[in-house]
Amino acid sequence: MSLKDLAVSFFSLPHPRTDNDGIENHYHFSIFPAAYSEPDDDIIQVVKVANQFTHIGGPMKLRVLPLQKRVDTVLRFLFTSFTNGLPTSLNNEIQHVLKQLNKYAKFCAYLQTTIPNGIGNGDYGSPTPRPPRRLIFAEGKNIAPCSWSTDDAIFAQAMSARLRELAGPIYIHHTLVDIQIANERDNRAALTTYIAFQHSLIRGIKKQTTDILRGANAGSWYRGGSLVPFTPVNTAGRTLITSPIYEEEDEDEDEETSNGFGRVGRFRKSEATVPFNHDPDGDYPDPTTYYNTKAYRVRGACNLAARINLVLRKPHDSQIEPESIIIPLRRLIITATDTSHNLSLLLGPRFQSSAATQSLYTSTRMKTILIPPIGSDFYSFFHPLDRGCPYRQLGSPTPAERKMCSAVSKLLCFVKQKMGTVGRVLKEDEVSRMMEMWVNEGRGPLEMDVWKYTIGCLDQGLQPDNEWTGN
Repeated sequence: MSLKDLAVSFFSLPHPRTDNDGIENHYHFSIFPAAYSEPDDDIIQVVKVANQFTHIGGPMKLRVLPLQKRVDTVLRFLFTSFTNGLPTSLNNEIQHVLKQLNKYAKFCAYLQTTIPNGIGNGDYGSPTPRPPRRLIFAEGKNIAPCSWSTDDAIFAQAMSARLRELAGPIYIHHTLVDIQIANERDNRAALTTYIAFQHSLIRGIKKQTTDILRGANAGSWYRGGSLVPFTPVNTAGRTLITSPIYEEEDEDEDEETSNGFGRVGRFRKSEATVPFNHDPDGDYPDPTTYYNTKAYRVRGACNLAARINLVLRKPHDSQIEPESIIIPLRRLIITATDTSHNLSLLLGPRFQSSAATQSLYTSTRMKTILIPPIGSDFYSFFHPLDRGCPYRQLGSPTPAERKMCSAVSKLLCFVKQKMGTVGRVLKEDEVSRMMEMWVNEGRGPLEMDVWKYTIGCLDQGLQPDNEWTGN
């Protein structure tokens, strides 16, 4: 079926504000790196934001496609998915993993701020969560989203333009013609379910739903009177099921059918039929190991490293101590390229689910945004790391980061008021005395993070360690 015909079928679907279960009918879709597949492979992830219902297509090479072809490929996948009805097997696995992740103390706080208690596929905050709700779209009752969003503004603009073209005069005022830019809630839902999808590949969570395993009933997806084959995703002896992505072949003017018409509307199955490959070495390394031993083999990571003038480590460097991941983190931050995709390219899929690495990233971002002066501890530490950086272009701070900057600035003024321009290394008892004065004068609670950043930004006459290697 041509993309135009699929668009007509899609726009003809009802698009209520809430679905049959009373849940907000808003979806977010995005392109993510395909965990443990070919280096340049991606997945399309579709998430119902209100309850994290997830549908995934791929893997296939999407980011390398020209913009217009990428738009058509993603639209074809979305049109087909909603027209046929979204399958539930992979979603059930992801919802189960979200609950498993909730058991990890360091990750629990993040999930609880992302997934409200008592809604969607179970009460994630209760000790005995409800079984996941199986959101099955009954045949003949499929519905389209009421609204949808994506995280890439340029891609959203290109898709909106293409949708207007496909809508024609009949559907030009359809609510789904305009793709929204994702807000923080949308992005959190997408990132949370993407992490769960990675964990379902990495950790080998015990089998919870039998239909996720490849078997007699998992060979195809029956919707709309036709069989749609699943794409098996093999890893760690288990098989997760994603949906295939199709793209339209370019027209060949020289080849004609028996009817004398060129081959229009023929489609080929993309690389989506290629299963996810588990790690070739049989393990899934932490971010530090991945950066030091595996990133150099990923084409996207190599291209990114070349753009920011970062030298990737190789296995023959193993006799040297592993390089600190502060180096790639800092380089990505000061060049405003520290996106989720780029961080995963250099540090591996486990970066997003590693609490320790996330904490290090947050701290490094804060120390960078503060722009510490020459002579400060932070400047002395980071100066040698920035050697060879092609440019500096810090991204916009988040509201939390702006609040921290304001608190640090206020405390710096207090310290300078009491001690003047320091220009020398502070002693421990001096810092303790300053803290006591702050509390005794009733200037507010003693926040250790604020003090840590303040002392790090104070000019103490320190010289950069030009020999620092990050080991």
